[in-house]
Amino acid sequence: MGRITIPTDLLDTLKDPATLRFFLYCLTQAATEEGTITVRGKTITLSPGQLIFNRRKATVELEDYGLSERKIRTALSKCVASQKVSQKITTITVINFSTYGVIASESVPINVPINVPTTEYKTGKAIDASIISNSKNTTKKRNTKNIDKHIKLQPYIQRVFDHYRKTFPTFGRTVRPGHKEWNRIGDRIKNGYSVDECISAINGNSVDPWYRSKGLHSLRYIFRDTDLMDRFILTWQNHHQPVISEKAKRGAQAAHAWANMKEETL
Repeated sequence: MGRITIPTDLLDTLKDPATLRFFLYCLTQAATEEGTITVRGKTITLSPGQLIFNRRKATVELEDYGLSERKIRTALSKCVASQKVSQKITTITVINFSTYGVIASESVPINVPINVPTTEYKTGKAIDASIISNSKNTTKKRNTKNIDKHIKLQPYIQRVFDHYRKTFPTFGRTVRPGHKEWNRIGDRIKNGYSVDECISAINGNSVDPWYRSKGLHSLRYIFRDTDLMDRFILTWQNHHQPVISEKAKRGAQAAHAWANMKEETL
């Protein structure tokens, strides 16, 4: 597991949660030692604290934290303005990177010993299978995580998901049939919610003041459980009701009372 040291003044400088989360993302993605990387056929040398930044890739990786592409663009501008990072075309440099004491867990492959005896390769001795388990030539294992639990509900889930993507274009780009967020929609439909109610929940999340302020529009926030579903559905229903002033309410009550009195006299 990696580790990052956060100076206390950083919390005072980056008070916006989205900006702080983006800066932490830069710390975890930055190179911890000098090395080279090939981007579009061009070899680039990265020093410690530098990373190649791709806004769309960052949006996909940070969407579960409520960071849209627009928020990432704003967060990057704030980090540059506060002199926490600098940007040159696609390269971002974390200023004073060494002060954060970043220790990346990926610096040593999981199954490779820290000190691999090099003599074993030269003498032809048997190599432990655990040493080569991370080899590039190893056949990729079939992805068994994305299993569609609701195959029969696919047409209904697709209708809900299409509306979700239309409502939040920057969210859900990586969701496919069998994805855990896809299955969340199926879970709620299986609970008895109709397609229209699921769509109302999406609309309710889009107008809910608290969730809008936090940018929490991922599928896991909308379809997490039935209580949240009911909240968003009710929010959307109330959103369409006309706003009646207190004076109009009193007038309606008086008219209703007068009508009842006339019926009694007749």
